[in-house]
Amino acid sequence: APAEASGGVRDVPTSGDYGDDPWVWPEEVAQDQVRVPRWSQKWNLTKTVWATLAPPLIGECQGFTNYFWPQISFWSEEVVRRAEALPSEPTREQKRQIQHFLRNAAYLSCLFWHDPRKGMSWSRPVAEHMQMIRDAPATSLEFPDLPDFFSGMPEPYFWTSDACMYWTSDTVCDNGYLARDLKGSKDVGNDVCWDKVWVPSYGYTVMGALLTFDRPYPLEPPADLPHPEYLTCQEKPLTKDARDDICPMGGHFPDGLGNTSWGRVQPRGSQRYNDVIACQKKIGIPEDIKTSVVIFHRANEGVDVDIMKPFIGALGSTEGYVDREAYLNGD
Repeated sequence: APAEASGGVRDVPTSGDYGDDPWVWPEEVAQDQVRVPRWSQKWNLTKTVWATLAPPLIGECQGFTNYFWPQISFWSEEVVRRAEALPSEPTREQKRQIQHFLRNAAYLSCLFWHDPRKGMSWSRPVAEHMQMIRDAPATSLEFPDLPDFFSGMPEPYFWTSDACMYWTSDTVCDNGYLARDLKGSKDVGNDVCWDKVWVPSYGYTVMGALLTFDRPYPLEPPADLPHPEYLTCQEKPLTKDARDDICPMGGHFPDGLGNTSWGRVQPRGSQRYNDVIACQKKIGIPEDIKTSVVIFHRANEGVDVDIMKPFIGALGSTEGYVDREAYLNGD
């Protein structure tokens, strides 16, 4: 069993020690990922909370993925493209760089307003920033700052949750290869493409609460609404069956943890299975993916996310914060 949280590296299984199937991570890995003192020192309580909240939250994963697929797919594909360009055994510095790229990409995957679709107020500068990422070679692990356009925006527009970033980081390889499979033979060249798609006329809700206040409530839950407009940028539709591959955790947690199922495990030896496992190994998923003591992140915090300057620090206390680079270096 892993040692108690101490703010440093702990004795947990790595991706080569997962028994018969490396796709499914041991419970100790889940414990290590929620490593901050307020959770990992109370693991039994955390499991009780999961058993209460996890089942209803599965539906929210479906709705979130369905509504914000343009952002999730774009950023996941860009991380996967860079992971594929790394050697099979990346150096420590290469891992540090791609994990830094991943954290910023995970942040933008979760930021509601950073949406390239037509009808969004920031569509044009968002798409321009995405195009900079798309135009960069796969070997580039630099993450450009957001355009100056965003510097005068009210700060709450740039807040997003650590829980969402944890999910988009953990499942980035799953999402990236699903996005590639759904794109199929659709040829969009090197364009972002999602800026040619209209944003829904309705907003996004979580457990009935409207979170996108510039649009009205949807007539049905977000998970149940079709998005034929996505076929502008991909050959195949994003169906519930496709989302079952990634919700709520791509099948990577053992069934029963949190009194729920964590998604569909890919057939061992299949192309998706092999691609995802190789991608995760290069990035350091799951052993280097951790929750943070910072509950909400912002673009100019300069802690986990650093794509807007000047840096003004994290939202709230960082007491107990473990620097990711120090963690990777074993400090």
